[in-house]
Amino acid sequence: LGGLESEAPGLGVPRAASPTSSRGPVPAGPSVPSTDNPKCHPSIPVPSNRDPSLPSQPRPLAYVDIFVDDFLGLCQGRRQRRRVRRTLLHAIDDVIRPLDAEDDPARKEPVSLKKLRQGDCSWATIKTMLGWIIDTVNLTIHLPPSRVERLAAILASIPREQKRTSVRKWHKVLGELRSMALALPGARHLFSHMQHALATKIGGRVALRKGVHHALDDFRWLLDNIASRPTRIAELVPLLSSAEGHHDASGAGAGGVW
Repeated sequence: LGGLESEAPGLGVPRAASPTSSRGPVPAGPSVPSTDNPKCHPSIPVPSNRDPSLPSQPRPLAYVDIFVDDFLGLCQGRRQRRRVRRTLLHAIDDVIRPLDAEDDPARKEPVSLKKLRQGDCSWATIKTMLGWIIDTVNLTIHLPPSRVERLAAILASIPREQKRTSVRKWHKVLGELRSMALALPGARHLFSHMQHALATKIGGRVALRKGVHHALDDFRWLLDNIASRPTRIAELVPLLSSAEGHHDASGAGAGGVW
């Protein structure tokens, strides 16, 4: 995983790497041991064997994706890492003109030198990407402690006895929860009552009925769960099946065949 960010508005380069390809999650070649990285979740030991459910790759990976103004890079092998990083830096220079003597003093270098000094565009098996910590050795993803605390503060700000809230605050709550629900298994289907409350608002107030508070209680349970363990990427991006079975309702088997 590698990261780098551009100072130019609307453009960027690898800030962190995605551990997934079009064929599912894949491990990156280790360059920073998980046990030496404070970002590694303490509840997960470093695996000693490769997960048999992982898809096999014919050659080392070199993959880049773009999310808004961040380039997300995934790479395996020393040569590949060097080539991908060099290609991305040259691509930035091709798209954004470098500084020259006639530029306005307020214009900055296309590639953020401050972020480079902080470790952007360096490769590691654990990186913070778009607000999530991704571990490509353990194949897990989890929220940084600051975002876990933020989620706890949001839920604590709406007690179970509260009957109404402002539309502005409810927009903020929904936005925060949706951004965190992307990698929380089971969270994506908890928004029906919460969204319906917004659709049926009266004036500038949103009614917090029983269904809304039940959904918030589910998020409180998820908060306790994610604090105790990271989310495995296989829970979000299905891997290859490790076992396959058929039963009489599937058409492929009869009489409870496994």
